[in-house]
Amino acid sequence: MLRHVFRLGPDVFALAPFLDLANHSIKPNADFRLGAPPDPAVGRDRGNSNGKPIELFAMQDIPAGTEVFISHTGPEGLTNQRLMAQYGFILLGGNPNDRLLFQIPTDQR
Repeated sequence: MLRHVFRLGPDVFALAPFLDLANHSIKPNADFRLGAPPDPAVGRDRGNSNGKPIELFAMQDIPAGTEVFISHTGPEGLTNQRLMAQYGFILLGGNPNDRLLFQIPTDQR
């Protein structure tokens, strides 16, 4: 089974198998982050090695029965080549990150 390594911060990457349940979208309706450390008075530490749990949260109202989508790539996006190498899938129907925009300065036409 393929597992994804998710970027949780500038220098923080984690293997988070439960995030595999959310499919990728370039327009996600949910995101994930490192949460606050658990309160020791409430229960044991169920977080990762630094004591912070990974939280999956909705970025908008998600009606019951609607699929939860996250961005595996973050706001910068990845090309299909990188998605395949890193996560084992590509965006069917075209990936906006596979295109380059060429702009010709108007004074050089």
